[in-house]
Amino acid sequence: MRRRCELVPVLVLAGCNTIFGLERTVLVDAEVVEEDADLFTVDRDRDGVPDDMDSCIASIADAELDVEGDGQPNKTDPCPFDYGTVDTDMDGVFDDCDPFPNLTGDRMRCVMTFASAPINRALWEVRDGEWHMVAGFLGIVTPGTVVAAVPFEAPIITTYDARISSGPSAVTLWVRTGDVASPTDVGCELRGNTTNTTLSVLGAPSAMTTVGQPIVQAIRLRATISPLAPAGMMNLRCSVAFTATSVVTQVGGAVALPAGRVGFTFEAATGAVYGLTVLERDDTPSL
Repeated sequence: MRRRCELVPVLVLAGCNTIFGLERTVLVDAEVVEEDADLFTVDRDRDGVPDDMDSCIASIADAELDVEGDGQPNKTDPCPFDYGTVDTDMDGVFDDCDPFPNLTGDRMRCVMTFASAPINRALWEVRDGEWHMVAGFLGIVTPGTVVAAVPFEAPIITTYDARISSGPSAVTLWVRTGDVASPTDVGCELRGNTTNTTLSVLGAPSAMTTVGQPIVQAIRLRATISPLAPAGMMNLRCSVAFTATSVVTQVGGAVALPAGRVGFTFEAATGAVYGLTVLERDDTPSL
């Protein structure tokens, strides 16, 4: 049986230093964040590439770590949070991580393990609530929303694959939101309890499905956006897999796409985002 990487909340909250290690460069030292605030506005990950030209705004450690321990660093691992073995379409992305497992052309653009606390604080803006911005995860102190300071979306199709440990109530992976919440924001929402969970496409009221799994556990929440899909066609697909079963449930809808950036909302005072993979492709297959 294929093994899977199960990063449980206890590991996320209690073992970040051991799991994620330390940066190799002094440029991410927490003590210099305030002094170099102007630099962060153009090069938040301090890799020498301006944000508007950087395909992956993440720390060096995010790329060099081997999160699931398969001997392959994140930057070259097509499935950095899972022990993938099957690649049906042979595009280099294992089926576990591939948003289009039967259609070649997907590629991983960026992986984030939130290994650098200073970069977390520079890249993720707290809209409301209180958040831990520490090495290893973005975690809730009080319910609220955090939004990326820059867009990660590709011009054609982008998939956000988030690894989350969640408490009860609801968690949302926003695809397009901003510094101020708007009724037109769109994303993927899990809402439930310790028995059942509803997966919904926010922005498409009828696009929802019920999952017979509790929300209180480690989950994998994925959103795929196709901004150039023909009018009236599905342009946002949401999927969820619970660590306990690995069964993927998905739902999609046609939504109006406002301007905005990726973000996360937790409606309970427990939960953390401990991994985010950004994938993309150059064509626009049907979702």
